[in-house]
Amino acid sequence: MDPDIPDLRCAVNDANAVEHFLTLEIGIPKDRVLNLRDEEATRAAILVAMRDLAHHEAISTQDPILIYYAGHGSEAMGPISVGDITNANDMIQMLLPHDFELKGSQNAQRQGIFDITLSFILADIATSKSDNITVILDCCHSGSATRQNASELTPAIRGLVLPSDYTIPPDVFAAETQTCSRSAETGINSHVLLAACKRKQLAYESHDHGFFTRALLTLLRQEGIYTLTYADVIKRIPNLPLQNPQCEGVNQNRILFDAKIHPPHPVYNICQRPGKSNKYILEAGEGHGIVHGAEFVVYFDKLLTSIAGTVVVSRLNPFTSKCLVVSGTPFALSRAAYAVQTRAGEGQDLRLFIEPSDAFLDLFDRLTSGTNDYQRSFRFVNNDDKPDLVIKIQRGLVRFEIKDVVCSRYGLDCMPFYDVRPDETEFLLSILYSAADFYWHLRRSNKDDSLTKNINVECFRLEISNQFTDDLDEVFIVEPGGRNLNMNGTILIDVEEDAVYGYRILNTSNKPLYVALFYMDISDLSIGKHFERHGSVRF
Repeated sequence: MDPDIPDLRCAVNDANAVEHFLTLEIGIPKDRVLNLRDEEATRAAILVAMRDLAHHEAISTQDPILIYYAGHGSEAMGPISVGDITNANDMIQMLLPHDFELKGSQNAQRQGIFDITLSFILADIATSKSDNITVILDCCHSGSATRQNASELTPAIRGLVLPSDYTIPPDVFAAETQTCSRSAETGINSHVLLAACKRKQLAYESHDHGFFTRALLTLLRQEGIYTLTYADVIKRIPNLPLQNPQCEGVNQNRILFDAKIHPPHPVYNICQRPGKSNKYILEAGEGHGIVHGAEFVVYFDKLLTSIAGTVVVSRLNPFTSKCLVVSGTPFALSRAAYAVQTRAGEGQDLRLFIEPSDAFLDLFDRLTSGTNDYQRSFRFVNNDDKPDLVIKIQRGLVRFEIKDVVCSRYGLDCMPFYDVRPDETEFLLSILYSAADFYWHLRRSNKDDSLTKNINVECFRLEISNQFTDDLDEVFIVEPGGRNLNMNGTILIDVEEDAVYGYRILNTSNKPLYVALFYMDISDLSIGKHFERHGSVRF
């Protein structure tokens, strides 16, 4: 290790704590975890370990992959333009391995791990395995030139300012990036990133652990990994002094480490109505997709081990529901309890036709076993009885035919899953659960227009204004003379055209509202978050 690089006392502790959490608390086999510490964490060793993930025979498609790094981070001026990879004067963020040298080197051995290199490696892994990749970085990308006292009480900075004459040799940079597949899709599509701080912030450590890793592991132990999404982590992690953790990735609304299209069943708070022994209030309503007749099992504890009883929704409100005991003696709740939906309510079913075939016996048994605790249910119909989705076998692989009128109107007749085998029951179930969710949200709407009639949504083409936000993001404005593209609820755009579009949302009611936009992709029946304003910002 370069003697001029200040030692971090807590990085190894963090890596060990993460390994302990994975193996002893959530049951990951020890032989599936590789922990490179100190002298083991050389540049070559880290790159070999990450690249091996793309071809490791023990890793199956859709298996979760976690890459965790605790250590120094920094940035340096990029080399002169190397093909279409980077432009001159771009800043290259780097992770600094154990054998990194501050004075630089003319070969790859003593360099940092470039952000573009990491991006290409992650894309190759996603192409070979899946995009169920989580990257957690507890470091900063630019640091202070002031060396902090690495005592137990004084926070140390996980970042370095490199010498002003530090350079990345263009041939090293070009050779490294060209070893990765250029056909792989890079960027935020291949993985989800949880970062300790913003790009220009510092990450700190003290009291044996990094601020971010300590807070993250505490949150995961308190909330569990089966109900938290990546976006939830950033929202619920406590405020850290001087650093703001970040989450990036198109899949940030997935449950942690879970590539399945559907999340595990949500858990809602429920309490007993004061003075009403047989009446309960569920803290979820129409806005959460709850419907009349839905049944919930109520648990006394958050770990869902002690059952209190079963309730059914009798009356709906936008964000709460009134419930009654299904049968038997009412149960008392002295404090808030936890409810999980176990039976679908009215209209929560997907009309499904499965082609008669022995290959689908396991799937059919799972769907008809009566043990499904998912929020939606399935209604089996004949192929000529207007199914929403048809599942059949074609050339030994499963074909998902879309029959919904709204979807097929635009020429989409098949979901883009072309390599699923009939015996991959768990993956088939995840697709079906996703489809059930999609159709439910596609068809439901607010029957009371007293509010929606006061909301006006407009869409415009945008252009760059040559202005920037405080985070150095470009600011876009409406094109001169631009017209509203929303014509009677339909927006037609040319997807081949290189253009940027934006929305203007006007609230003419006297109620404070909060905006969230979702993208319903009828090509694969997925629902993604298009925009969400965090915090108490209303319009």
